[in-house]
Amino acid sequence: MADWKTLSSEIVYETKWFKIRRDEVLNQNGTPITYSYLDLAHPTVMIIAVNTEGKILMLQNYRYTVRKKLWEFPAGQRDGQGPIDAGKRELMEEAGLESDDWTNLGSLYSASGTTNTHRAVCLARNVRPGKGERDQEEDVSNHTFFTLGEIENMIRDGTIDSSGVLAALYLAKLHGLIKE
Repeated sequence: MADWKTLSSEIVYETKWFKIRRDEVLNQNGTPITYSYLDLAHPTVMIIAVNTEGKILMLQNYRYTVRKKLWEFPAGQRDGQGPIDAGKRELMEEAGLESDDWTNLGSLYSASGTTNTHRAVCLARNVRPGKGERDQEEDVSNHTFFTLGEIENMIRDGTIDSSGVLAALYLAKLHGLIKE
C-alpha cells in the first residue's frame, strides 16, 4: 500500500450498485488526509463488438452526470459473473446482439483517483442479432457500426470523448485484434 495507512473507513451513501466511502488515512509522508471515493458493488465489463464486415458497434447513451449523449461501447457491472459471461449479458441487454467468438483482452482501472472501478475489456467478433430480449430500462438511443477509421475521426473531432472508449480501443489495437 506504498506506506499509506487507513485509520478509519465510513460508508456515507449506499445504493445497490455502489457506495461512497470516506476514509481517514495517513499518506506516504504520514500526513493525515480524508479520502472520499466511489466503491462499486461489482467490477465492470466493456465490450468491443465487431460485426462480420469488421465494423465496431458504438452505442449512444445519455449520461446525466455530464448532461449529454456519449458514444460508448456496451458496458456494465459484472454482477458476480466472469468477464465473458457478463459481456454476453450486457451485449444482449444493450444492443440485442450475441456472438460465439469472445476474447478477454485484459482489464483497466478507470478514474483511479476517485473510484476503485475495475473494468474487463472483451472483444466479441461476428456479432449478430440475438434471440434474447433487450433491457427496456437501458437508455440507448442509437447503436451504429463504424469502421475503425470513422471512430478515430470521431475521437479526433471530439465526438467521442469517453476515456473508457479510448482505453478499450487502444487495448484491442495493442492485441492486434482490430484492424482497418
